[in-house]
Amino acid sequence: MNQVLVCLKNKDKINFGVLDKRQKELVALGNVIRSGKTDLISRYVKEALDSGATKEDILRVASFILGDKKLLNTIYH
Repeated sequence: MNQVLVCLKNKDKINFGVLDKRQKELVALGNVIRSGKTDLISRYVKEALDSGATKEDILRVASFILGDKKLLNTIYH
C-alpha cells in the first residue's frame, strides 16, 4: 500500500510499472470507490480478489478512501 501512495503523490508522472497486478487492481478499486460509481464496485472487488488481494487489502483501500472501516465491515462480509 505504501508503494501505491508514493506513486500517487507524484502528480506529474505515475509509474505503474513498479506495481504488481494485485496492487494495480487495488488502485483501480480505490479509483472506482472515490468516483462514487457504486454499480462498478463489485466488479472491481472481484478483479482485486482474482489478482490475489485479500479481504483485508480491500477493506484497507476502501477505508483509506472512505474513512469508515466500521461501516465497510457491515457492507462487505
